[in-house]
Amino acid sequence: MQRTAPRHAIPSKVPLACEQRGVTFPVFLLFVAVAAGYVGYSGLHMPTLVASHFGASGIADAFMPRSRYLTMMLCVTVLLPMVVTVPLSIGLSNPNLKINLPNRDYWLAPEHREETVTYIRQQMLRFGVALLLFICFAHWLVARANAHTPPMLSLVSLVSGLLVFGAYAIIWIALHYTRFRHVPE
Repeated sequence: MQRTAPRHAIPSKVPLACEQRGVTFPVFLLFVAVAAGYVGYSGLHMPTLVASHFGASGIADAFMPRSRYLTMMLCVTVLLPMVVTVPLSIGLSNPNLKINLPNRDYWLAPEHREETVTYIRQQMLRFGVALLLFICFAHWLVARANAHTPPMLSLVSLVSGLLVFGAYAIIWIALHYTRFRHVPE
């Protein structure tokens, strides 16, 4: 006869709250590579002289060679999300790092530190992906603007994208702080 554990038994390993599906660092690097590929490939189809700055009316008021535009956009696409995520991820590996959190003594206690650090890394990688998507959206708008003569940027689309990214950032910050504000009983 096979013995089964009673229904009220606690499993030997309770999954941590931070063990959620999400972005791992290799997946984040894949997002960066795909975004860089998108910017590089789509940029090849832009005119040799790219409208790179637009006035308040959406009309182009500055131009640069396509090669310079692509170099700048590829640097922004790759470096900005990496600068936002990688130093923090490396810093979180240092057990002496002082992390500013609500209820820091609880969340950074040895029994909770690994879960806390994993959660913060996960959130930073998510923010990095959101930043990549916004950068690719901005590039898409510039590429689309350069498909017209004269080049004209859709300000409605740009403002809409900024509002969506801003709303995401506000929600991201709120979730981060509410996650650590309350200590489980």
